[in-house]
Amino acid sequence: MFKKKLLGILLTTLSFVALVMPILILMIYKRKEWFAVSVDTTKVSIGFIVALVFALCLLKGAFKELDKRFCTIFALGIVAVITWLLETIIQDITIVLIAAIIGYILYIIINSFGKKELNYVKEFNSERARVDARREAQELDGSV
Repeated sequence: MFKKKLLGILLTTLSFVALVMPILILMIYKRKEWFAVSVDTTKVSIGFIVALVFALCLLKGAFKELDKRFCTIFALGIVAVITWLLETIIQDITIVLIAAIIGYILYIIINSFGKKELNYVKEFNSERARVDARREAQELDGSV
């Protein structure tokens, strides 16, 4: 059972790596163009960090509890900031979006396998607890 739990945790962690890997590969491939001396690399780096954090917050549903009107204004503001920070990369936005889609598809696939393993372990442990409780109840009934 420990192996299944470890596999579930490993797959869940790997799904987050798979989420950002296509964009990181694209960044490495386009580094000379995007991070040239004429481009302010700090601005681009901060843009990627803000975009990554915003994407992870959206995936985890961090903004569900906020008022929908405020959340829309907030999201549009963050997208505007990301656009300004990444203006040198906006020319390649189609490639970036395709990489993001591929990463998200990989995330969904790998994460579903990880959750399946973790749910199996959870169900197995709850069934084991029920069996142990029945056994204890039977032992108590026989001894009284």
